[in-house]
Amino acid sequence: MLAVGITPVGVSPKPPQLDALAQAYGLQYQRLHHLDDLAILLQHRAQNSSPVIVEIDQQEIMAQL
Repeated sequence: MLAVGITPVGVSPKPPQLDALAQAYGLQYQRLHHLDDLAILLQHRAQNSSPVIVEIDQQEIMAQL
């Protein structure tokens, strides 16, 4: 918008609140804080067919490496 001289209005995107989204749809939600937890989560989910929203904070995980 700025490149063509238009004043930006209503275009400040923010990531969705995945925990609230999961709750709204009646889904399970899990936030991963450690990369090691991903393997555990995937093994558990392979035994459980219900959907889950998984949030992985890339900056938090990368800071641990």
